[in-house]
Amino acid sequence: RYIATSHKYRKVGKGVRNIKFLKSDGNTITGNAIIFNAIFDFKKDINYTMVAYGFGSRIRSLVMKDSINDYNPKNPYVRFVHVSSDAPDLKLHLKRQLTNEITLSYTKFTSLIEFPSGTYALDIFTKSDSLVYSLNDINISEGNIYTIVIRGYFEPQDGRKPLDCLVAGVRK
Repeated sequence: RYIATSHKYRKVGKGVRNIKFLKSDGNTITGNAIIFNAIFDFKKDINYTMVAYGFGSRIRSLVMKDSINDYNPKNPYVRFVHVSSDAPDLKLHLKRQLTNEITLSYTKFTSLIEFPSGTYALDIFTKSDSLVYSLNDINISEGNIYTIVIRGYFEPQDGRKPLDCLVAGVRK
């Protein structure tokens, strides 16, 4: 049993595995309620990132291979994931000295992109250039892999969380 907010690689044997997510308050598992249950085929010597998303009984997941061609340990790598179900296509501007623009649709993600180490700001826009979210002081450092998840609701209702970002990093 692992808490869903954990951002570390976990050792999972190769082959077909049953993955279950249990309800958590962020610190401890609450009850035995299974909120996600699926089978995955994990390959030997490949790291994966799994993102669970959804609301209530509609939990889904994305499984992404963390493969990097010509890995450079002096730089960090960043992937962007869009799981805000009611949000339109979004334009992401990751800014430092230059601005990198990435457009993502719901349930889409980028490959791992190499960036120089440093402190970045992220602005999220609609396709019509309306700013919907900003996050400053994102520190990315050499040798790490980061997944930036755009989550929450574009138009939150019924106590659902508004659109925001989760920045999760792991050491390669």
